[in-house]
Amino acid sequence: MKARLPLALLLLALVSCGERPDPKTPSATPYGSPEEVNAYLQVIDPLVMQLNTLHQELYNTVGSSGKATAANLAPAMEQGRPRLAQILAALDQATPPPLLAPFHQQIKKLVQLRLEAYAQALEGWKQEQQKGAGFENLYQRSEELLTQAQDLGIPLGDERQRIQQVLEAAKPPDQAASR
Repeated sequence: MKARLPLALLLLALVSCGERPDPKTPSATPYGSPEEVNAYLQVIDPLVMQLNTLHQELYNTVGSSGKATAANLAPAMEQGRPRLAQILAALDQATPPPLLAPFHQQIKKLVQLRLEAYAQALEGWKQEQQKGAGFENLYQRSEELLTQAQDLGIPLGDERQRIQQVLEAAKPPDQAASR
């Protein structure tokens, strides 16, 4: 029993010698340190903005008729594909904090769904132009993929908002008030 007491005191001394958190330093968040989360968001937010812009441009091509056709969507999708590929490449280069890796993977999945939807629609348009069969199935698959991407985007937007709220809450009171 006497041998355990010095070991316990040594462990207690080691634990108590650790650095004390500076009250002025922002605390960690459920997503990682505020610094690493902010650095990640500075990379990812412009990509998400590009993605949203591209999505809006696609739907603007539908026009006032409100009816999407392959004839009006195919040119927009053809122009959008390289931009989606660039966004995906940039996402592949970005390194999220470990706790934001699932969020990051979901953003990548959304881009991949849109890329595949564009490919399906463009292949359908090509087949339709060549009077081939089966183009309707390709269009239907494209619509399904776009719906999946849209359905994925809503919770991602909500999660992005939660991340921002957590960052705001982690700011020291003097920084939070200055905003």
